[in-house]
Amino acid sequence: MTRLRAIVSVRLAVVLSTTGRSREALPLYQQALEISRTYGADLAEARILANMARGLVQCDQPEAGVRSARAAVAAARTTGSAAALADAHYQLGVVLDATGAPGEAVDQLCEALTLFRSQQNRLWEGYSLARLAACLLAAGRKPEAAEAAAESLAIGREADAAYCQGLASAALGEALLRLGQSAQGLACLQEAVGVFARTNLRAMPAASSPPVNRRAARRLSSQPGGHGSRFSACSAAGSSAYRTSACSRWSSSSVVVVVTAAFPGWSSVRWRGVTARSAR
Repeated sequence: MTRLRAIVSVRLAVVLSTTGRSREALPLYQQALEISRTYGADLAEARILANMARGLVQCDQPEAGVRSARAAVAAARTTGSAAALADAHYQLGVVLDATGAPGEAVDQLCEALTLFRSQQNRLWEGYSLARLAACLLAAGRKPEAAEAAAESLAIGREADAAYCQGLASAALGEALLRLGQSAQGLACLQEAVGVFARTNLRAMPAASSPPVNRRAARRLSSQPGGHGSRFSACSAAGSSAYRTSACSRWSSSSVVVVVTAAFPGWSSVRWRGVTARSAR
């Protein structure tokens, strides 16, 4: 029963976090973390710490979020698992970017990118490149950002991964605008906002997609001929739809099945029957 409680706690926490209910998710992450430590499950601990870091940032606890993400890297390193370490560096990079440290985020995402490439994990290479592009932009490195975003977009299309395409299009659009290529930049931003709107309605994206979506929509609407308000309204409707319906009508017994179906692109690691998953 203890292990089953850990399974349900982690997966329910993931659902809550990705539907804007991170404050409810945090106690569940903590519960699962305590169980993983009791059983000496270092791989699961690393994943849980990384996911919890994202939740802490969403709950306006940036310092705690960074601490949790750094602890995830440390825990992953002790396991000797390159996959877990790649994921932990990725999550730390995302958290650092969200807390206003794009320079260090670039370093962490480069570490993740190197590891994902060595594992030939093409899809997560695409996610890392998209996140890296956004951080490079924040650091004022526009040509590098455009290059990383374009490569990520190509991977996203190759893998038919809508969320990766959305992240990459948003970063590429912003980079092109800053490089003076307005028409191409607007087209990319329109694609990004449209992808997020459609994805929100079809399946739950990672927790960071609504802010990315809003940034892209605002940038789009500020441009001459932009259509940001229309796309933004569509996205808001989609976000509202999944936030109000998700979990409220699911029993805890169905969460394991639903989460597995709703997040087919998430990485997983098993330990003694318990699975933890990591946000993109």
